[in-house]
Amino acid sequence: MANINTLLLAYRAIKSKPGNMTQGVDSETLDGIDLKWFEQTSKSLLNESYSPRPVRRVQIPKPNGKTRPLGIGSPRDKIVQQALKLVIEPILEKIFQDSSHGFRPKRGCHTALKTIRNWRGVNWFIEGDIKSFFDRIDHKLLAGLLQRHFDDQRFMNLYWKIYKAGFVEFKGKTQKFTDSDVGVPQGGIINPLLSNLVLNELDLFIETLKKELGSKNQNKPYLPNPEYQKVDGQARAIRKKIGKFKEVGADLSLLRQKHRKLMTMRRRLKSTKKNPEFLRLEYVRYADDWLVGIWGPKSLALSSRDRISEFLSNMKLELSLEKTLITHARIGKAKFLGTRISLERGIMFKKEIVKGRIRKRRIGNGNIIMLAPLREIGKRLIANKVAKFEKGKWNAKPINKFTPLPDRDIILRYRYILWGYLNYYSFVDNIRIFYNIHWILRESLRKTLQLKHKFGYNKFIDKFGQEISVKIQRRDGIGIKFDFARPKLIRNPWRFLGTTYVDPMESLNREIRTIHNFDNPCASCGSDVQVEMHHLRHIRTLNLKLNSFDQMMAKINRKQIPLCSSCHRKVHLGKYDGMSMKFLLNKGQDLERTSDKVR
Repeated sequence: MANINTLLLAYRAIKSKPGNMTQGVDSETLDGIDLKWFEQTSKSLLNESYSPRPVRRVQIPKPNGKTRPLGIGSPRDKIVQQALKLVIEPILEKIFQDSSHGFRPKRGCHTALKTIRNWRGVNWFIEGDIKSFFDRIDHKLLAGLLQRHFDDQRFMNLYWKIYKAGFVEFKGKTQKFTDSDVGVPQGGIINPLLSNLVLNELDLFIETLKKELGSKNQNKPYLPNPEYQKVDGQARAIRKKIGKFKEVGADLSLLRQKHRKLMTMRRRLKSTKKNPEFLRLEYVRYADDWLVGIWGPKSLALSSRDRISEFLSNMKLELSLEKTLITHARIGKAKFLGTRISLERGIMFKKEIVKGRIRKRRIGNGNIIMLAPLREIGKRLIANKVAKFEKGKWNAKPINKFTPLPDRDIILRYRYILWGYLNYYSFVDNIRIFYNIHWILRESLRKTLQLKHKFGYNKFIDKFGQEISVKIQRRDGIGIKFDFARPKLIRNPWRFLGTTYVDPMESLNREIRTIHNFDNPCASCGSDVQVEMHHLRHIRTLNLKLNSFDQMMAKINRKQIPLCSSCHRKVHLGKYDGMSMKFLLNKGQDLERTSDKVR
């Protein structure tokens, strides 16, 4: 990880993320970083003189009114942590269980939910909640787990430096330093990976619970229903009588009437019943959120929860019994990864054509039902001032901050909100509720464009139409249409796209990504002496109060530019005097890839 190429790769992975321009406890950010820093950091890692800075801790509000701590590390320390992650993640991935889906390559919320879709016939759900998990991770326990897989004392010394660096809390102008004996503050780059290593022990323990039940119960989950078999036998017997008496011309009205009654009774009965001796347990986890499915009585769910609680206490963690809910699969709904999960209710029928006649055939139920939470999505729209709910009616609101943008960009940002939800909830059984969300967003888009152009309703419809569309002419003469048309929503319970939830409201921001070579000369004067990287924190609109140099960066959508130390100092002192930008505009060798995408 001390290899300078690894450190450069780590820098390129994190440099364009807005949070990495936020200061930690010191005033350093990624602004001004140069190749010399990477050389010095590489040497300090090898001779063990590297010393990470304390983390700045802030309290982030939660939806329930409480707060959770967030650690803001030094952006340059994050480069070291990213390099560490690049090295150890492939090794730890080999030991993680299939039940773990959070913060892992090629896994996410959809892979976890797809696993649950196969839990047909489940009786009980256990919704796991570990009390203040990230704040209670024991450092010694984590060090012991790391030593199982890494025989490198310098690596362990670096681990202790990172987790013993402590944290600083600011209260006004005063600051308070606290040693960190336990806990990994959320926000650190390697913390999700190491948290998975801790909870991998829970995954292994629950695997032992599954094997215990499997060894005791090698029987079938369902047995024939005697009542169904009895009625079915009587119906078959009468059917044979009807066939015999039909040949001799006997009156069959009474037999047929009795046969119809038996068939009606049979349709109301299940052909099988659950085996009371059959027990089964399934489990899935995403970060510190997990869900257990129980096939068996409630007593098995209670005992499983208690055993998990006891195991976590041995790891110096606490299971919140108040929040760890045990939910009946048919009566209630479990909450997991923003989805409401339950079991299909009642007897289901399917229409089919047999010999030209439509007949209803009873089909087995017990399938998993997954629903998108319309109420919670509505609250998010209200919280982000896209709509309001008054006197039992929804009323869309314009988004004023969008009005300076081109019409096409405004439409794309609204589409991002809608399709952000549609892509995440692509698998739900109530997919059609998003017609309501589309209507709210379309009305908000209409009001935003009306506010921008000062149009009345009729003039707006003449210009944009009901679908709210604009047509952009490309340089080659081909026109491209951008609209907010009503999507066609079809229920598909297995349409899992493999995506992890990303807040659709992130379309309020724009992220620019570039890759630079530190060997390039100064983009202003052309000097190749002491070249540093100048970072611009945000590029959103040109109406921001930027200095003249950063305004030029914003015009060409650049977030990092190489500058010599002299020019860099002038930019920060506000003494930029129109130095040439020709190296930036005409010689873009350092720009290997640019991705300008709405997020």
